[in-house]
Amino acid sequence: MHDTGVTATLLLAATTGGVAVAASRDLGTWVVALELATVPVVALVVLRGTRSAAHGGLSLLVTSLASFALLVLGAGLWLTATGDAAFSPESVALAWADADHRAVLVLAVTALVSGLGFKLSLVPFHAWTPQAYAAAELGTTLFLAAASKVSAAAALLVVVEALVGAVGHGPAVVTLLALPTAASLLLGTVVALRQDDPVRLLAWSTIAQAGWVVVPLTALTADGLRASAGYVLTYAAATTVAFAVVARTGARTLGATRGLLRRDPLAGGALVLALLVLAGLPPGVVGLVVKVLAVAAPVAEGVWPVAAVAVVAVVLGIAVYLRWVAVLVGRPEPVAGAAEVPGPPAGRSTTVVIVLGTLVLLATSVLPHGLLGALG
Repeated sequence: MHDTGVTATLLLAATTGGVAVAASRDLGTWVVALELATVPVVALVVLRGTRSAAHGGLSLLVTSLASFALLVLGAGLWLTATGDAAFSPESVALAWADADHRAVLVLAVTALVSGLGFKLSLVPFHAWTPQAYAAAELGTTLFLAAASKVSAAAALLVVVEALVGAVGHGPAVVTLLALPTAASLLLGTVVALRQDDPVRLLAWSTIAQAGWVVVPLTALTADGLRASAGYVLTYAAATTVAFAVVARTGARTLGATRGLLRRDPLAGGALVLALLVLAGLPPGVVGLVVKVLAVAAPVAEGVWPVAAVAVVAVVLGIAVYLRWVAVLVGRPEPVAGAAEVPGPPAGRSTTVVIVLGTLVLLATSVLPHGLLGALG
């Protein structure tokens, strides 16, 4: 057992970094805050004390180091191209007007997107995700899948916000965003279809959902920024509920959750709602709304390849999540499946997370304009 005080300290440190990176607009603060949101998570993964946790933590550490190197390189190139140690649209516009500075700026964006791709689990920077998720304690995995992804998405929004209006619809920047987006959408959903472990299924789902976060950003518009912010918040809430239910049940196969809606209506109902939100199906209306807004942004700017891949990903995603929903609403297995029956509930805190997360999903599904209004 590890010290809960250490765990709380690491969680607070990572959360502080995530909040700081969303508010930062200068290169130095942005990089430091992003690493503050990342490094404590590595320690959280290895705190489990098992061999698999050590391997997962090492994988995450190496990934974090590679990401940090790319981010520092990107920040240096950004400073070289713009002459400004801040994410300023005015400086970007001046750099974009000069052919030489534009080439350096494209390299800077390439390095920054690649570095953030590791943290967001975008393809081809995703390899660490399934192993780290499966090796860590489920509470840590929940934090990795939700809070850490929100931090990384916030960092990407800061970068793209500086580009919006300054580079027009520069094909180089759009391509840099579109390629990992399309790959993440397709690979994440296809591999998730083959998973039987709920944690690994959600890990690959996270990769696909990371692609969805970037879909509206390929438009390079203010509407795309708002759509991306709305999507990542919705994804974080739904994923939090899903992982909390898995922690409550202790299920390590989809079969172990068969009939969960009848055996444990609270956990089963919450998980069904979370999966429907991720799939974008009623009654998870908020999931449908944010997906429509995500696709509408590139469509409005004529980025049709990204929109087409997103539509394909919607169909594949429905198959991924409805496959699990069918298990949840099915009839529980008789005695023959007793060996896979989950253990006792994970605790009161897990129940609180499930209830609060479900209420958020219900409220935003009933009144989605509330979320959209908050984002402007």
